[in-house]
Amino acid sequence: MPPEVREQVEKLKDADAKVRRNAVWMLGCTKHESAIPILLKTLRDPDETMRQEAASALGVIGQESVIPHLVKILQRDKVPNVRWSAAWALGKIGHESAIPHLVKAFQDRHESVRTNATWAFEQISRSLKGKTVKGKEAKALQLVGPHFHELEELTTMRKAYEAALEGKVTEKNARLFVKQLRAVKGKVK
Repeated sequence: MPPEVREQVEKLKDADAKVRRNAVWMLGCTKHESAIPILLKTLRDPDETMRQEAASALGVIGQESVIPHLVKILQRDKVPNVRWSAAWALGKIGHESAIPHLVKAFQDRHESVRTNATWAFEQISRSLKGKTVKGKEAKALQLVGPHFHELEELTTMRKAYEAALEGKVTEKNARLFVKQLRAVKGKVK
């Protein structure tokens, strides 16, 4: 374990909650793989701010191996800010395996979670540009994603993505399809 990771691990024992939270974030900033098990353990901490920082820190490290843990947090944590951080982290990692889980997060009852899921969805869409991707979810996002605006309506994104998944969108009509959805704010049957 490198000294910078060891130093932050020692700070996790501090009595001051702010010091511990900062240590969790700094573990992510080390971007060292040895911090991952510690951060995964912190995802189960009773302190919601510790869980939130751990999710964000895992996103900074950016290892695809943590995606299932972040997805679990995105789906199950009761605290919106923790789910918000999990969505952000999935966007930072940028792997297509997160796509279906982010789409589900579009239905979250908290707007902040929906917003971060949208941001993550857009980040992954950008990372897929020009790549050969596997899986129908990634291919669907790759088809419609480049046509989304930075602050695209959730309903527009979701409807375009669902239509692409169902094969209703082609490379030729993807831009026009998203533009038409945008015009009606995604409210089509």
